[in-house]
Amino acid sequence: MSSPPAVAPTPPQPEGNQAIAAGLNAIAAALQQLTQALSVPRWSKTGPKGPSPHPLWYLEVLEQACTSGWQLTTEDVEQLIGVKPHCHKDETTYERGNWCFTKVGKLGGQTAWQVSKLS
Repeated sequence: MSSPPAVAPTPPQPEGNQAIAAGLNAIAAALQQLTQALSVPRWSKTGPKGPSPHPLWYLEVLEQACTSGWQLTTEDVEQLIGVKPHCHKDETTYERGNWCFTKVGKLGGQTAWQVSKLS
């Protein structure tokens, strides 16, 4: 039984290397732009000391969580509203301002909360 003839690898063409390098440079530039865009939240405004969050930024996030049906962890809710949500004995809801947070289960080791608006 004979083995297939050995084929020598074709050396890369200089034009091919240049095209690959140009493509990689374009990808690197796009990633850098994306990183910069993601580093400043759209609800921030820039001041003399750099970006500072708008005092009501969390309302946009709560609105989005409410309309999208997101479940947030206790830690998420605490970061948004500044206090850890808790319920009184035998209750499953926590109210803060115009928002209601309802226990709906677990996300990992934390309580999961559904966000709704009070009328």
